[in-house]
Amino acid sequence: MATFYLSSTVEDLKDCRQRVCSALMKGGHVVVGMESDSATGIKPLKKCLEDVARCDAYVGIFAWRYGYIPDDDNPQRRSITELEYLKAVALPINTLIFILDESAPWSRKLMDANGKQIERLRSHLTKEHTVAFFRDPGELAEAVLTAVAGFPRSDKSAVAKAETTGVEHPIIPPAPVPFWKRHIRLILGVIIAVLVVSLSAYLIRRPSQPVAQPAPPERVNSWEARFTKKLDDQWQYPKDAWDTEPGEVTVGDKDALALLVKGRGMGIPRDLGDQVFYDFRAVFKIRFKQGIGAAWVLRAQPDRQSGYLFEINKRGATLYLSGWVYDGNQRGKNLADEALPFKCCEITQGLLIQAIVRNNRIEYTITFEDDREDLSQAGDDVTPKFLIGESDFHWRWGTFGFLGTEDGSVMKVESLSINPLPRSP
Repeated sequence: MATFYLSSTVEDLKDCRQRVCSALMKGGHVVVGMESDSATGIKPLKKCLEDVARCDAYVGIFAWRYGYIPDDDNPQRRSITELEYLKAVALPINTLIFILDESAPWSRKLMDANGKQIERLRSHLTKEHTVAFFRDPGELAEAVLTAVAGFPRSDKSAVAKAETTGVEHPIIPPAPVPFWKRHIRLILGVIIAVLVVSLSAYLIRRPSQPVAQPAPPERVNSWEARFTKKLDDQWQYPKDAWDTEPGEVTVGDKDALALLVKGRGMGIPRDLGDQVFYDFRAVFKIRFKQGIGAAWVLRAQPDRQSGYLFEINKRGATLYLSGWVYDGNQRGKNLADEALPFKCCEITQGLLIQAIVRNNRIEYTITFEDDREDLSQAGDDVTPKFLIGESDFHWRWGTFGFLGTEDGSVMKVESLSINPLPRSP
């Protein structure tokens, strides 16, 4: 099969490297990486780059460490991990990128103290490539196997490479291929043909159903706001509804602002124009400035008066995430109420919220955060799910908006990113 170069920082990603290496070898592939280095007398950086050039594909795994920066022949002060990636892009060879999800639990000991370089690299990778995000080694191994499924056999054998170059690699001979694997294309073709015929027969007999609202053509774009510009440059909003104030202060970003949400108006990122999303992933940080309440609308419609409303509020000693159909500035049917295992009563505390919106299903991952390292809460995250029934399924597309709560709470929104997802069938 093919030869893969496995690139990552090592100490923080040992388990991930082992799982990926084992999965690829079980699939009959050859894996080249730091684990296969031998004492050849070649400088480490030069040897790494030569190894990249001998492989059919590059597998890059990135978490929150930038990696070792060699001194020799490195005027731009890049890490070995980034230089391996740049070599793969320059050749070019097949390049597969896997990035640890921002919401994944990760020890601070495995993160750079100054994360500016790895943040830059991660941002570049997500803009230049179609990346896969993972939360743990098992999920990563599955994502890698999915990405390399059906990978073409190399025209150059890894054995010939080793013999001509003198560099040893851990070449694992492929196991005998089972019958079903040898004829997988034929089997899949038969299955697909049967499904197509069955579906066609069903659709012919099935009475036509009215469509609630046609979805626009797929638009592929992304948008990120850290509120470093004037609010008017970033959002459409009713006049005087919102304000900004200083947000989290990070290295090199001392002017970062937070969106202070105190009005009833809904915001839609102006940068998107008419680039509405069908399925998308939104990630944002909120803190409670006054009271305990936050509200936002997913699939916000262009009228800025409709969508699916979600609100965090405190009832007694418990936080709840509630959802409603929101139409004409009015709450409709209640979708669900989920109790959250957090208190969030202080300004140092907040929530990192990730919303995955697919067709008529909205799934959240909510993580508690506290600026003070010596404090923690039980239950690091919770994953409420909201399934919108067919009778309440009003909108298939739209963007995103914030609005104030009815109890007068004021929340700070410190960052927001929106990324499109492949459309659900």
